[in-house]
Amino acid sequence: MSTSTSENRFRASMQGETLVMEGPITDTTIYKVLDDFVGVKADIDLSKIICASYSGVLNLLNSLEKCQIEYRFINVPYSVHKTLILTEGREFILNFSGLVATRQLKDVKLITNLIEADCGGGSRTIVIDSDKISLAYRSYTGTQPADLINFFGSWGEKNDKEASFWLDYFGFFESVMVQCQQIATSTTISMIRLLNMLDIRIESFAAAWRTMSIKEDRRGTWDGSKSIEKVASRSDEVLKEIERTVLDSRYLLAEVLLLLRQDINSRDNLCQVMGQLQQYIETQSKSAAIIEDVGCEIGNLLLSFEQFNYVDADLSDGLEGISDETLSKVIEQLGIMNPMAESDVDEAREEILSEANLAKQDVDAGVVMTQSFDLVRQIMEHRKVEVDIILENLCSYKNGEIHWEFLRDMVIDKLTGKMVTDQEKKAFEFYLGYQNIEETNDAKAPGDVLLF
Repeated sequence: MSTSTSENRFRASMQGETLVMEGPITDTTIYKVLDDFVGVKADIDLSKIICASYSGVLNLLNSLEKCQIEYRFINVPYSVHKTLILTEGREFILNFSGLVATRQLKDVKLITNLIEADCGGGSRTIVIDSDKISLAYRSYTGTQPADLINFFGSWGEKNDKEASFWLDYFGFFESVMVQCQQIATSTTISMIRLLNMLDIRIESFAAAWRTMSIKEDRRGTWDGSKSIEKVASRSDEVLKEIERTVLDSRYLLAEVLLLLRQDINSRDNLCQVMGQLQQYIETQSKSAAIIEDVGCEIGNLLLSFEQFNYVDADLSDGLEGISDETLSKVIEQLGIMNPMAESDVDEAREEILSEANLAKQDVDAGVVMTQSFDLVRQIMEHRKVEVDIILENLCSYKNGEIHWEFLRDMVIDKLTGKMVTDQEKKAFEFYLGYQNIEETNDAKAPGDVLLF
């Protein structure tokens, strides 16, 4: 992850008749630049967007509406697309960079394809080219699984509800992993940007304190650009671990899609693919440890810094008997634009305290940002609970000792009881919203084992 603030800045520009957006779409992204395009009608090219958090996308959609921009999204990156489809923005996707699964000998390969979107933001068709299957298939939430009959092979046709559930569960699973990736990436970018701005404040206060001969140094473990580089490096470790879980979930979804397409498949084959979830248990455990460590490290770094907590007390000494010339230099070093503060000590004190409060707000904002890492850890742990249930009951399910609905109900029960973010809830609604267990006549309550 780059530590450059300019490289991690959101930008928008007209290139011909296309509005091109670049950079990150984060929770803290400001869309003031869109004011230059009020009333424009244009396709919006998102190919250069590097990440898109859920809240960031909602803010973008609101900004586009306020600016009365008439648009369609084109060239949407796959991960950005996975966020967009959880919002009303999915209705404005014209095409996106989709991932397509195909089998080469015994291996599954993922390739990138520009895919035309349907009105719901997914592929217009699951089957791209005979044996090529889109991972961004449109879930058929709210409809009968029979809509997928033309896609399913022989086993899937005979067991359409069962096949649909597992397909949609793995679609949900992959979607949530991508959201974890987007949360962590956007948080890292926002954090680096904030730390760069904070460092400017720290250096300006340090220079002013030297001018006033104040000797107190309360930087804690803060070490300027080295601290920022360390945060970036440690955050990259988190992103790499999450990327592994994203790839795992992506290949699992691809395997299920390809398997259900075949004319010759069975529950045995499906269970063999589902057994690969064991790998998630291992990667999630490692990811959780690293995420927790990095979040604590960044939090401790920010909490150790106390420079702005004692400004009032320091100024009592620093401003006492200060000359107008020295005071003017202090005001300049702090970037204070009020000319009265250059000769009025009381005015200077108020301005400096105001700057210090802004800096404290930056520190507090950074501490709050670290909570996003913990949120990602929680989301991944919730998936582990579901995976544990699947793996614990996989043999019984495979051998016909329990009905598939029993396993489904346990998974859904844990899933709906653990959702903590809007992203999880929206992904559930998109992929599994039709799985209202309580209103399903033939549903079996967890604990009521239904034998074949």
